Amino acid sequence: MLVEEWGLRLQPPTPWKSGLVTFAGFVLAGSIPLLPLPMILLGFTSDTIFLISAILTVIAFALIGVFRAKVVQEGAIASVLETVLTGGFAAAIAYGVGILLQWLVRSRAMNFKRILFPTDFSHCGDAALHLATALARDSGGTIVVAHVEEPPTVYGTGEMYYGMLDPSPDDLKKMLHEVKPSDASVPVEYRLVTGDPSTAVVRLAEDENIDLIVLGTHGRTGLLHMLIGSTAESIVRHAKCPVLTFKQP
Repeated sequence: MLVEEWGLRLQPPTPWKSGLVTFAGFVLAGSIPLLPLPMILLGFTSDTIFLISAILTVIAFALIGVFRAKVVQEGAIASVLETVLTGGFAAAIAYGVGILLQWLVRSRAMNFKRILFPTDFSHCGDAALHLATALARDSGGTIVVAHVEEPPTVYGTGEMYYGMLDPSPDDLKKMLHEVKPSDASVPVEYRLVTGDPSTAVVRLAEDENIDLIVLGTHGRTGLLHMLIGSTAESIVRHAKCPVLTFKQP
């Protein structure tokens, strides 16, 4: 009675039964690393992945323990306890694999070490700068804030410079350095170049090894221009790195 009560082995298992349980264990163990994958694709956090993986793994191993107790004729208590403990170890493995997969997915998707943010000093880029800041912070990157100084003949009334007619290079540098990321911990560099805006931005992105260009758009006239703006349209067409356009709400 005590032997049965404390879950000790009653009789040796037959070879086919032992082999069946071993095969089931291999199948279950082989599927454990796959548990976190669908959760990663659904955007679950690492803590949620661990919790769900642990629960599912322990339940699965507990069921295997009951199955083994019935088929192999082991004591139920010892069998279930053994498999639950094994399941806890397997859950830890699943957690580790999940964290590794999550890190790999994020590192490939968010590997933006240098983010270029062109600015014309208008407010249409405020939200785009905030987005660029968040991306740089999450990927451990640097923001390169750039302004393209066009030839003086195309300044017109100078409205884009808040009423300043033909601002001097010193004025432009001062205005440029006033454009700062919303998070002070994000590294920032400044570039002031001369030329056609779209051509200069594309060339600067190549020279600076930029991983991503973030553009604020206004969308004023024309079909394509209404969607992203003329300068942004040209940059999207010719840039060799990804370009993210963001319209000010």
